[in-house]
Amino acid sequence: MARRAARRTTEVIIRGVKRSDVPALHEIMSSPNVIWGTTAMPCTSELAVEHALTAENRHWFIAASRNDDRSVGYLFLDWGQGRWRRIASLVMAVHDNSAGQGIGRKLLETAIHVGFQYLDLQRIELEVYVDNPSAMHLYQKVGFVHEGTKRRNAIREGIHVDGHMMAILKPLDEQSKRRGP
Repeated sequence: MARRAARRTTEVIIRGVKRSDVPALHEIMSSPNVIWGTTAMPCTSELAVEHALTAENRHWFIAASRNDDRSVGYLFLDWGQGRWRRIASLVMAVHDNSAGQGIGRKLLETAIHVGFQYLDLQRIELEVYVDNPSAMHLYQKVGFVHEGTKRRNAIREGIHVDGHMMAILKPLDEQSKRRGP
């Protein structure tokens, strides 16, 4: 009977972004499966990645290897202003070589906690391609619910693909928690 090779897992920490992360983030955004599963554009430049790090109303989370601090995944929350200040959009990707190791779940759980407990968000939403069931399953496992489908949401390899809208709301009991004397 043939033995399956043990899959190497990457121990990660979740931290904020550093300027030195730009080359690794560029590599993640250039990974074939990341381009296929997200709206990352092929041939993204390091300058575009660097510019993305400076966007206002954006909070980055980096999954970094515990061994060498190299970025293997990222997630960021973007939020609006005025009446949309308490709603954030979520964008996430994990390097092709590190996918399926629980890194996405760690990123999501950290971002949801920080978003609801420190940024005072009331809603975090995302879009996921309808032909990405593993991502949809992960989002559902951490509490996101399907809210609808956007037809012809994006173009990939010359084909228009639909996207599911998913969101998680801050639980009502968390809204009423107050710390005080």
